[in-house]
Parts: sequence; C-alpha cells; structure tokens
Amino acid sequence: MSIKLKYNITDRAICISTKHDTLIELKVIERLYFKILREVFLNKSLLLITRQPQKYSFGEGLANKYFLRFGKETLMVNKINTADELLLESISQEEEFKRGLLILIYSIRDLIDSELKMALENIMSGNSKLNSSLKLVICEDDGDTFCLFNSDYKIHEMNPLLSEVLLYQ
Repeated sequence: MSIKLKYNITDRAICISTKHDTLIELKVIERLYFKILREVFLNKSLLLITRQPQKYSFGEGLANKYFLRFGKETLMVNKINTADELLLESISQEEEFKRGLLILIYSIRDLIDSELKMALENIMSGNSKLNSSLKLVICEDDGDTFCLFNSDYKIHEMNPLLSEVLLYQ
C-alpha cells in the first residue's frame, strides 16, 4: 500500500494519492478518507452532488434532493442539514465517491445555483480556484486520488490522521 500527500499552497489543496493491493489495504484507505471527511464536515451542513445520477445512486435515498442542469449533464444535489459520522463513513466507502461521481461541498452560507455551477466548473476544468468560503472534496475518477480544496489543513496536520489510521489497520 502506498499513500502520498501533496499540498498546493496557492490553491490550499491537499491531494492524497493511494494504491492498494488487498481488501484490507482498501479498508485502511477508506478509513483515512472517513477521518478526513469527519474533520472537515462533521456536524456541518453540506451539499452532496451526484454526477450522472442513477436510480441506485447514493443520494437517491437521502432527503432534500433536487436536480440541476450543468452543461449537458444533470446533477443530483442533496442538501444535508447536519452531516453525521454514519453518513460520512458511508460516503467514504461509496463506489460513486471513489469514482469522482460524488462531490461534497461545505459553504458558510447557502449557495445559489450559479455559485454552485461556477465552483463545479472550476474544479472539473482543472482550475482549483474556489470562493474562499467553500470547502470541496472530490475523488478523481481513477479511484486512487482524494482531493480536498480550500482546506485549512496543511500536510503536517494530516500526519496524525495518517498515523492513527495506519496504527489500527
């Protein structure tokens, strides 16, 4: 198993590249994702965006959903009033999340659709410049790269999370 952290100070972005060979290693990586999601989103309201939503999509079973056109794509948006540990752990294990089809966004205020679209457009076009009040998490579609944008965390602050997860594997 390998875990590599990369920090972009300009964009305040942390990307974690992972590789695993066994199911046990995959569970360790999912645990790391959960710990980070918990640090950023626990007990906060957030938007859960599903790209290419299907009848079986994770967000289908959640309340407060609506659909939003984004170019040629339809997005399902779930407004989560308070993200609890169970929800965040479920997201960290979700295949849609690992494939980059679930995006989590936290904002200190409610976003209007045009602001949400602008944030998504920036991330999907490779421009990670976001409104400073937003925190966004997405996995790249390779399933091996987890990115946290506009994070207040620095690489050295991730080390305790990494240590905790690796110690209890």
